[in-house]
Amino acid sequence: MCLMSAMFSSDVDDVGQTLQSARRSTVSISRLTNEMSEVREMAEGSFGVVKCYRHDFDRLEYAVKQTKRPICGESNLQQQLQEIYALSSFPHRHIVRYFDGWVEDQAVFVRLERLDDCVASLPPPVSEAVLTAMLHQTSMALYELHSHDVVHMDVKPENILRRQLDTDTFIFKLCDFGLTRPLNGKNSVTGEHFLGLNDDDGDRRYMSPELLKNLHDVIGPPADMYALGKSCETMMITAKEDSSAANLSQMEGYSPGFIALIESMLSEDPARRPSAFEVVQATLPESLMSDKRLLELRRRIDDIRSELAKLDEDGDAIPSSLHT
Repeated sequence: MCLMSAMFSSDVDDVGQTLQSARRSTVSISRLTNEMSEVREMAEGSFGVVKCYRHDFDRLEYAVKQTKRPICGESNLQQQLQEIYALSSFPHRHIVRYFDGWVEDQAVFVRLERLDDCVASLPPPVSEAVLTAMLHQTSMALYELHSHDVVHMDVKPENILRRQLDTDTFIFKLCDFGLTRPLNGKNSVTGEHFLGLNDDDGDRRYMSPELLKNLHDVIGPPADMYALGKSCETMMITAKEDSSAANLSQMEGYSPGFIALIESMLSEDPARRPSAFEVVQATLPESLMSDKRLLELRRRIDDIRSELAKLDEDGDAIPSSLHT
């Protein structure tokens, strides 16, 4: 196994051992009340609730996600732990940072970095500059997943978090990995614990045409790219407009090139949608245009890393000189 794969697999093994220890022990005092103080509720959905807590030790604020569904047996627990296994496998500057997770009172808790809000809270229509930055940064996160044969399967404005640095300057991070799954069963990067057990459907508003037709045998990166394009389209339309009847080419305030990019991401044919890497390139900031060659070199390195990992899985002999 290559060094990178071994590192990630080790991290996930540590997470699994920690959670197994938590299940075996009886917690008489809630970790939340013993270590943290609740600040406010941040968000709530059908699967869980997210609250802001201030840690008593470092006095920093964190987002703590608690599942709503009670744990019913080991298989159900493993299903609810999939998000932890996925998040712990992908430390990336545009993926919400995972700190730790635990099981308590028949619920799974995940402590994450706290950001300002999700992009769904931005009043539409959102400017091309902001949307371009969102596309660029979110595509970088998706490229990290896709290069390891992992798909997110729930990309939408509510799952893209933001931190505002200036009037039109944001940092965007992808979150909510509950439906994330590897494409090839057991994944060498995410380790034996992460199996993509959650087969629930994502938000149908952002689901690609092939998924709406229940063609689950074609699940892949193009579905994520469609969802990201649909998210962007939604943020370009005012609340008074009908998104189903929207004509992107007639929208004002957006350049023809930007419109063409979104339309390509929304193509009915998955094969015609741009990859995450192609969207990263297409949305590269002017100040970084000279770094396109470095970006291409990084893509080639990642491709080689993925090929080596696949060879490891197949048990093929790899010359020792290729190991790092």
